[in-house]
Amino acid sequence: MKYLAAKFITIEAINADKARLKPYVEREISYLTHLKCNKIMKLKDQCFLSGPTEAINEEHLVIICELAEGNLDEFIMNYDGRIPEEKIMQLFVQILLGLNFIHRNKIDH
Repeated sequence: MKYLAAKFITIEAINADKARLKPYVEREISYLTHLKCNKIMKLKDQCFLSGPTEAINEEHLVIICELAEGNLDEFIMNYDGRIPEEKIMQLFVQILLGLNFIHRNKIDH
């Protein structure tokens, strides 16, 4: 089963710092929509939610993305807190591949 992650961004926060946050949010959505790399989570959907409700009392932009597989705590505990150097190198290479991809696409982070 695939799980999704939801990132809630309050519209009030975007409006309060519109000059900085609005372009940032628009860029993030654009990047996640267009980037195709197996090292970068994929955007599944976006929507607006309005309050007041029991769960939400403000307006939010919600970005729905893939959830990274695994649990960091469980991963570390599987190695009794001592991750082998070879495994660390594998993970490091995956991170570098993702960074290389976004840098090639002229995306700062």
